[in-house]
Amino acid sequence: IPAFEVLAPAIPLTLLLVSSALAVGAVTGLAVGYLAATASSRLLREGPLALLTVVQSTPVFVTGILAVLLFSLTLGWFPTGGSGSLRHLVLPALTLSLLIAPPVARLFRTSLLQQHDKDHVRTALSKQISRTQVQLRHVAVNALVPVLALLGTQAGSLLGGAVLTETVFGWPGVGTVMVGAVGMKDYPVILAAVVLIAVTVSLCNLLADLLIAVVDPRTTVSR
Repeated sequence: IPAFEVLAPAIPLTLLLVSSALAVGAVTGLAVGYLAATASSRLLREGPLALLTVVQSTPVFVTGILAVLLFSLTLGWFPTGGSGSLRHLVLPALTLSLLIAPPVARLFRTSLLQQHDKDHVRTALSKQISRTQVQLRHVAVNALVPVLALLGTQAGSLLGGAVLTETVFGWPGVGTVMVGAVGMKDYPVILAAVVLIAVTVSLCNLLADLLIAVVDPRTTVSR
């Protein structure tokens, strides 16, 4: 059987897991970064960001095992593993999203603080435009540009983390197939999985560049 035919059934499941984790991690990171830059309470500015930093320092397989122990075995909210429904996706997606949320939060916070000192922001405030509109239209949108670039470069980390996450939760994706191939020394399947991951990372970087051009047309260079 050709190696890519072995991987084919697992590709949609890995893409579903990684895209879900990317969406959850990006939204969580943006929310925490925005709070860290704009909240008046010191607890809101520092607490969630510190919590994400602590979680990021924990290996993903440890986080996954703890999630299974708490939410599956103790509370019984989600299955311990497998696939087939949305409930099976929740724990692996949340676990994997913790790889992307902390760096997004820190970068978005820094970018927001840098945007506050820009001339166009001070000009908008001097024109009596509401602070909320200025925050959203002039600060947050411009601060998204480096975050989009980060999301593109972090695709490799998510795919690497997906290998461990899929193994912990028994999610039948590319990572699980690759781990099984390593155990059986099936080198064609291993090579095919590595090539697939490399191509996916390249496509994610390309997509991030295109999104940056849409959000901030100034980044495009006219020829």
